[in-house]
Amino acid sequence: MRIKRYGSWTDALRRAGIEPLDIRKSISKDELGAILIQKTEELGYIPRVSSDEFIHAKQAINKFGSWNAFVKAAGLKPREPGESVTDSKRRKKHTLESLVDLALQMEKETGHFPTYREYPYLETVVQRFKSWQKFVEACEKSFD
Repeated sequence: MRIKRYGSWTDALRRAGIEPLDIRKSISKDELGAILIQKTEELGYIPRVSSDEFIHAKQAINKFGSWNAFVKAAGLKPREPGESVTDSKRRKKHTLESLVDLALQMEKETGHFPTYREYPYLETVVQRFKSWQKFVEACEKSFD
C-alpha cells in the first residue's frame, strides 16, 4: 500500500519529514567510535553485538576485525565471555507486577504503550511471560 502511494519506504519517510537512516553509508572509524560511546552512555552499558542496539555493528566489525577490537579502539573495556551486561549485584530484581507497572508508567508518560524496542527489560519479560504479546495481554488485564 505505501509503495503504491509513495513510491518507496524512503519516499514515504521523506514526505513525512523524516530523513531515512542509511546504515550502508560508510562511517569513519572515529565516527563509529563516537557513536559507540554515545550509545553506551544512553544504555548504561556497551551495546551487545548480537542485538539491534548498535545498528552499525556489521560495519564496525568489518573495519576493526572484531567487535572486541572495535570496543577497545573506542577506549572501552569489552566484556569477558559470559559476563553480564550489567553488574548482577546492582541489577534490580523484577517481579511480574513491577514489569507490568513499569510498562503502564511508560504509557502514562509517553501517551502510548511502549513497543518491545522501547521497553528496557525485554529479555526479562520474554523469560517471565514467554512472549511480548503475552506480556501486553497481562498489562491489559491489570488495567481492567
